[in-house]
Amino acid sequence: MRSCRSHGSATRRGAPLGGDAPLGEEARGGEGGGGTAEVDGRTMRGGAADGGMDEGAVEGKAKEEEEEEEEEEEEEEEEEEEEEEEEEEEEEEEEEEEEEEEEEEEEEEEEEEEEEEEEDGERGEAEGREKDGGSRLVLPRCCSVHDPRHS
Repeated sequence: MRSCRSHGSATRRGAPLGGDAPLGEEARGGEGGGGTAEVDGRTMRGGAADGGMDEGAVEGKAKEEEEEEEEEEEEEEEEEEEEEEEEEEEEEEEEEEEEEEEEEEEEEEEEEEEEEEEEDGERGEAEGREKDGGSRLVLPRCCSVHDPRHS
């Protein structure tokens, strides 16, 4: 017996390469060890008498491969979902940071405006005292606008 280089199945000496060689059993099927044969009451594939696998083993192997592929696909899908979740979390964090920065800027602007208003009010009081010689009580602008007694 020798091994077929292209198919890995054993062939008898003198048998054409790539074909099944019957070894006392009735072999049938295609070329290259891909046929089927009956051996000990079992249907064999891949050159039955040449060490091929029986039908059950072929089906079992196919099922195993299919299950492995399904598991790999599920793992890939889970990884993609995790990546998407991470991206969403990062986007949310960035949005929160931007909102915090905007709030801080608004607070700073409000503080600056309040400081400017206080400075303006102090200047107005000082100017009013200078004009009146300091005898008249000068109230902030809001009072002079809303209360006619203070105009």
